[in-house]
Amino acid sequence: MRLTSLIAVALLGVGCQRLDEEGPSPTSLGDGGTVGDGDTGMGSTFTPVPGATEDVSDDGGGTQECDPVLQTGCAAGEKCTAVSDGNVPSFVCVGADGATLQPLDPCEPDMAGGQDACQPGFVCVGNDTGGLCVALCTADANCTGGVCAAHPENRIPHCADDCDPFDSLCSGQLQCRRSDERFSCLFPREQDSGGPLAACDPNGDAGCGEGLVCIAGALVPGCTEGACCTAVCDTVDGGCTAPATCTSVFNSPAPGYETIGACFVPS
Repeated sequence: MRLTSLIAVALLGVGCQRLDEEGPSPTSLGDGGTVGDGDTGMGSTFTPVPGATEDVSDDGGGTQECDPVLQTGCAAGEKCTAVSDGNVPSFVCVGADGATLQPLDPCEPDMAGGQDACQPGFVCVGNDTGGLCVALCTADANCTGGVCAAHPENRIPHCADDCDPFDSLCSGQLQCRRSDERFSCLFPREQDSGGPLAACDPNGDAGCGEGLVCIAGALVPGCTEGACCTAVCDTVDGGCTAPATCTSVFNSPAPGYETIGACFVPS
């Protein structure tokens, strides 16, 4: 019996707006790549400093000419957007002519030049098959109904909607994946398609498809790897096959995610 608040969260997931070589330990539940860590999150660590040339991001090397949230620091006819050199994002000013695409519209990423046709305040991120216009951010506080997450490859920070892992309403190529004590509509990696018992990395649940999380192998019945994908479940309704039980995957779950767990044997 899932909380009605979580169902309401899912209904909001239609466009967030701004306002290991060594295996995991036997008790590792993974973290889904929490906001602010080195995987999927940026959190409040990427603070806009217009005109800065020093490193202002956890990833190192990024520069900022402007503020992507307030859209300040650029000349008339320009927008402040994000570009990425490999996996190092920067905020720069580019021409805004033709930048009319709306939130979550399909688009063509331009990681080098920033000319992606998304309206000011939004950036086109995705993969080789295309992208979506998503809201730029530098902290969770910039995002209404979601968190500030980083794309898993280019590290561009963008708002990611909260979502219901049992009834995902994420748009396009986005998947409802574990993030910071919640589930968020995130861009998956190319390899994030594994089913139950597939080998994975608990950092960002890498290797697992939508509806699964990565748990230390010693806790997942049948797992022969250091860590394996296992199904998300509801701790009230259960639904796991013994000896696994539905156990919470969060230490301090966000409101609406208190009963979200995964099938494994608690240590």
